[in-house]
Amino acid sequence: MCSVYFIFLLLAYVYCKIPPDNVSGVLLKYEAYIKSSHDLEKSDKALLKSWATENQVFLVNVTAHYRLDMTRHKEHSFSTNSVSQNWIDCLSLHEKEIKKSESTYYESEKKCLNVASSADSAERRSVHQVAREIKKWRKSYRYLANQCHQENLGNEEAVGLCLVEYVQRDNYDVAFQRLINLKHRAMADLYLKMVYASFGLEECLKSCLSQYLNTIRSIMDNLNICYDMKNKYGSEYFLF
Repeated sequence: MCSVYFIFLLLAYVYCKIPPDNVSGVLLKYEAYIKSSHDLEKSDKALLKSWATENQVFLVNVTAHYRLDMTRHKEHSFSTNSVSQNWIDCLSLHEKEIKKSESTYYESEKKCLNVASSADSAERRSVHQVAREIKKWRKSYRYLANQCHQENLGNEEAVGLCLVEYVQRDNYDVAFQRLINLKHRAMADLYLKMVYASFGLEECLKSCLSQYLNTIRSIMDNLNICYDMKNKYGSEYFLF
Protein backbone atom coordinates (compact mmCIF):
# COMPACT_ATOMS: atom_id res chain seq x y z
CA MET A 1 0.00 0.00 0.00
CA CYS A 2 2.81 2.38 0.92
CA SER A 3 4.67 1.62 -2.29
CA VAL A 4 1.54 2.26 -4.38
CA TYR A 5 1.00 5.53 -2.56
CA PHE A 6 4.65 6.53 -3.13
CA ILE A 7 4.37 5.82 -6.86
CA PHE A 8 1.15 7.86 -6.98
CA LEU A 9 2.87 10.80 -5.32
CA LEU A 10 5.84 10.52 -7.68
CA LEU A 11 3.64 10.51 -10.77
CA ALA A 12 1.58 13.38 -9.41
CA TYR A 13 4.78 15.33 -8.80
CA VAL A 14 6.04 14.73 -12.32
CA TYR A 15 2.76 15.56 -14.00
CA CYS A 16 2.39 18.64 -11.84
CA LYS A 17 5.88 19.82 -12.61
CA ILE A 18 5.72 19.07 -16.34
CA PRO A 19 2.17 18.77 -17.70
CA PRO A 20 1.88 16.18 -20.49
CA ASP A 21 1.13 18.81 -23.12
CA ASN A 22 4.41 20.58 -22.21
CA VAL A 23 6.63 17.50 -22.41
CA SER A 24 7.23 17.89 -26.13
CA GLY A 25 8.28 21.51 -25.61
CA VAL A 26 10.72 20.52 -22.87
CA LEU A 27 12.17 17.75 -25.05
CA LEU A 28 12.59 20.21 -27.90
CA LYS A 29 14.54 22.43 -25.49
CA TYR A 30 16.83 19.52 -24.63
CA GLU A 31 17.36 18.75 -28.30
CA ALA A 32 18.20 22.41 -28.85
CA TYR A 33 20.84 22.14 -26.13
CA ILE A 34 22.39 19.17 -27.90
CA LYS A 35 22.35 20.93 -31.27
CA SER A 36 23.87 24.08 -29.80
CA SER A 37 26.61 22.00 -28.18
CA HIS A 38 27.44 20.41 -31.55
CA ASP A 39 27.46 23.82 -33.24
CA LEU A 40 29.64 25.21 -30.45
CA GLU A 41 32.07 22.31 -30.82
CA LYS A 42 32.43 22.93 -34.56
CA SER A 43 32.81 26.69 -34.23
CA ASP A 44 35.31 26.35 -31.37
CA LYS A 45 37.42 23.90 -33.37
CA ALA A 46 37.46 26.36 -36.26
CA LEU A 47 38.40 29.18 -33.89
CA LEU A 48 41.21 27.17 -32.31
CA LYS A 49 42.59 26.34 -35.75
CA SER A 50 42.38 29.99 -36.80
CA TRP A 51 44.02 31.21 -33.59
CA ALA A 52 46.80 28.64 -33.95
CA THR A 53 47.51 29.82 -37.50
CA GLU A 54 47.49 33.49 -36.52
CA ASN A 55 49.71 32.78 -33.53
CA GLN A 56 52.19 30.86 -35.66
CA VAL A 57 52.38 33.68 -38.20
CA PHE A 58 52.91 36.22 -35.42
CA LEU A 59 55.56 34.05 -33.80
CA VAL A 60 57.51 33.71 -37.04
CA ASN A 61 57.21 37.41 -37.89
CA VAL A 62 58.19 38.80 -34.49
CA THR A 63 61.07 36.35 -34.12
CA ALA A 64 62.35 37.19 -37.60
CA HIS A 65 62.03 40.90 -36.87
CA TYR A 66 64.27 40.87 -33.78
CA ARG A 67 66.66 38.32 -35.25
CA LEU A 68 67.09 40.54 -38.31
CA ASP A 69 67.84 43.50 -36.03
CA MET A 70 70.41 41.42 -34.21
CA THR A 71 72.06 40.38 -37.50
CA ARG A 72 72.17 43.95 -38.78
CA HIS A 73 73.88 45.17 -35.63
CA LYS A 74 76.34 42.28 -35.78
CA GLU A 75 77.24 42.90 -39.42
CA HIS A 76 77.51 46.64 -38.90
CA SER A 77 79.70 46.36 -35.79
CA PHE A 78 81.95 43.52 -36.91
CA SER A 79 82.17 44.25 -40.62
CA THR A 80 85.43 43.35 -42.41
CA ASN A 81 84.71 45.39 -45.54
CA SER A 82 86.93 48.40 -46.31
CA VAL A 83 88.74 48.25 -42.97
CA SER A 84 92.39 48.12 -42.04
CA GLN A 85 94.31 44.93 -41.45
CA ASN A 86 94.78 45.94 -37.82
CA TRP A 87 91.00 45.98 -37.31
CA ILE A 88 90.66 42.57 -38.98
CA ASP A 89 93.40 41.23 -36.71
CA CYS A 90 91.54 42.53 -33.66
CA LEU A 91 88.31 40.95 -34.88
CA SER A 92 90.16 37.65 -35.17
CA LEU A 93 91.54 38.00 -31.64
CA HIS A 94 88.00 38.57 -30.27
CA GLU A 95 86.29 36.03 -32.50
CA LYS A 96 85.25 33.81 -29.58
CA GLU A 97 83.54 36.71 -27.81
CA ILE A 98 81.72 37.69 -30.99
CA LYS A 99 80.47 34.14 -31.63
CA LYS A 100 79.48 33.69 -28.00
CA SER A 101 77.41 36.90 -28.05
CA GLU A 102 75.49 35.58 -31.05
CA SER A 103 74.93 32.11 -29.58
CA THR A 104 73.78 33.70 -26.30
CA TYR A 105 71.15 35.67 -28.21
CA TYR A 106 69.85 32.50 -29.85
CA GLU A 107 69.72 30.70 -26.51
CA SER A 108 67.75 33.57 -24.98
CA GLU A 109 65.46 33.64 -28.01
CA LYS A 110 64.75 29.92 -27.58
CA LYS A 111 63.79 30.46 -23.94
CA CYS A 112 61.40 33.23 -24.94
CA LEU A 113 59.75 30.96 -27.51
CA ASN A 114 59.45 28.09 -25.02
CA VAL A 115 57.76 30.33 -22.46
CA ALA A 116 55.37 31.74 -25.07
CA SER A 117 54.45 28.31 -26.42
CA SER A 118 53.53 26.97 -22.97
CA ALA A 119 51.96 30.13 -21.52
CA ASP A 120 48.40 29.12 -22.43
CA SER A 121 48.69 25.39 -21.64
CA ALA A 122 46.42 25.59 -18.58
CA GLU A 123 43.71 27.43 -20.55
CA ARG A 124 43.92 24.88 -23.38
CA ARG A 125 43.50 22.04 -20.91
CA SER A 126 40.41 23.76 -19.50
CA VAL A 127 38.88 24.08 -22.97
CA HIS A 128 39.47 20.41 -23.76
CA GLN A 129 38.25 19.31 -20.33
CA VAL A 130 34.94 21.15 -20.68
CA ALA A 131 34.56 19.80 -24.22
CA ARG A 132 34.97 16.26 -22.87
CA GLU A 133 32.37 16.92 -20.15
CA ILE A 134 29.88 18.17 -22.75
CA LYS A 135 30.40 15.00 -24.78
CA LYS A 136 29.77 12.94 -21.64
CA TRP A 137 26.51 14.84 -21.08
CA ARG A 138 25.33 14.12 -24.62
CA LYS A 139 26.25 10.46 -24.19
CA SER A 140 24.34 10.31 -20.88
CA TYR A 141 21.31 11.94 -22.50
CA ARG A 142 21.30 9.38 -25.30
CA TYR A 143 21.63 6.60 -22.74
CA LEU A 144 18.63 7.92 -20.77
CA ALA A 145 16.58 8.24 -23.96
CA ASN A 146 17.33 4.63 -24.90
CA GLN A 147 16.52 3.51 -21.38
CA CYS A 148 13.14 5.25 -21.51
CA HIS A 149 12.36 3.68 -24.90
CA GLN A 150 13.12 0.23 -23.53
CA GLU A 151 10.95 0.83 -20.46
CA ASN A 152 8.00 2.23 -22.45
CA LEU A 153 7.97 0.39 -25.78
CA GLY A 154 5.35 1.78 -28.14
CA ASN A 155 4.26 4.62 -25.84
CA GLU A 156 5.98 7.79 -27.05
CA GLU A 157 4.18 10.00 -24.55
CA ALA A 158 5.42 7.86 -21.68
CA VAL A 159 8.90 7.83 -23.21
CA GLY A 160 8.98 11.61 -23.27
CA LEU A 161 7.70 11.92 -19.74
CA CYS A 162 10.23 9.34 -18.55
CA LEU A 163 13.10 11.22 -20.18
CA VAL A 164 12.00 14.56 -18.72
CA GLU A 165 11.75 12.95 -15.30
CA TYR A 166 15.27 11.52 -15.53
CA VAL A 167 16.76 14.76 -16.77
CA GLN A 168 15.11 17.00 -14.20
CA ARG A 169 15.69 14.60 -11.32
CA ASP A 170 19.46 14.70 -11.89
CA ASN A 171 19.50 18.33 -13.11
CA TYR A 172 21.05 17.30 -16.43
CA ASP A 173 19.61 20.34 -18.17
CA VAL A 174 21.01 22.76 -15.57
CA ALA A 175 24.40 21.08 -15.63
CA PHE A 176 24.50 21.21 -19.42
CA GLN A 177 23.71 24.92 -19.50
CA ARG A 178 26.54 25.51 -17.03
CA LEU A 179 28.92 23.49 -19.19
CA ILE A 180 28.03 25.56 -22.25
CA ASN A 181 28.71 28.74 -20.27
CA LEU A 182 31.98 27.29 -18.99
CA LYS A 183 33.03 26.49 -22.56
CA HIS A 184 32.41 30.08 -23.64
CA ARG A 185 34.38 31.35 -20.65
CA ALA A 186 37.23 28.89 -21.22
CA MET A 187 37.55 29.94 -24.86
CA ALA A 188 37.58 33.61 -23.86
CA ASP A 189 40.25 32.95 -21.24
CA LEU A 190 42.36 31.04 -23.77
CA TYR A 191 42.17 33.85 -26.33
CA LEU A 192 43.09 36.44 -23.70
CA LYS A 193 46.05 34.34 -22.53
CA MET A 194 47.24 33.95 -26.13
CA VAL A 195 47.16 37.73 -26.58
CA TYR A 196 49.12 38.24 -23.36
CA ALA A 197 51.60 35.56 -24.44
CA SER A 198 52.15 37.38 -27.74
CA PHE A 199 52.87 40.63 -25.91
CA GLY A 200 55.13 38.75 -23.52
CA LEU A 201 57.07 37.16 -26.37
CA GLU A 202 57.73 40.49 -28.02
CA GLU A 203 58.90 42.04 -24.75
CA CYS A 204 61.13 39.03 -24.10
CA LEU A 205 62.74 39.26 -27.55
CA LYS A 206 63.15 42.99 -27.13
CA SER A 207 65.03 42.32 -23.89
CA CYS A 208 67.22 39.74 -25.66
CA LEU A 209 68.15 42.28 -28.31
CA SER A 210 68.90 44.90 -25.67
CA GLN A 211 71.21 42.50 -23.82
CA TYR A 212 72.91 41.60 -27.10
CA LEU A 213 73.52 45.27 -27.91
CA ASN A 214 75.04 45.79 -24.47
CA THR A 215 77.37 42.88 -25.14
CA ILE A 216 78.31 44.32 -28.51
CA ARG A 217 79.18 47.65 -26.90
CA SER A 218 81.46 45.86 -24.45
CA ILE A 219 83.15 43.92 -27.26
CA MET A 220 83.50 47.09 -29.30
CA ASP A 221 85.28 48.77 -26.37
CA ASN A 222 87.78 45.91 -26.33
CA LEU A 223 88.16 46.03 -30.10
CA ASN A 224 88.87 49.75 -30.01
CA ILE A 225 91.51 49.23 -27.31
CA CYS A 226 93.05 46.49 -29.41
CA TYR A 227 92.98 48.66 -32.52
CA ASP A 228 94.55 51.64 -30.76
CA MET A 229 97.30 49.47 -29.30
CA LYS A 230 98.06 47.90 -32.66
CA ASN A 231 98.27 51.30 -34.33
CA LYS A 232 100.54 52.52 -31.56
CA TYR A 233 102.86 49.53 -31.24
CA GLY A 234 102.54 48.00 -34.70
CA SER A 235 101.74 44.49 -35.87
CA GLU A 236 103.94 42.99 -33.14
CA TYR A 237 101.17 43.74 -30.56
CA PHE A 238 98.81 40.83 -29.86
CA LEU A 239 96.00 40.71 -27.37
CA PHE A 240 95.23 37.29 -25.93
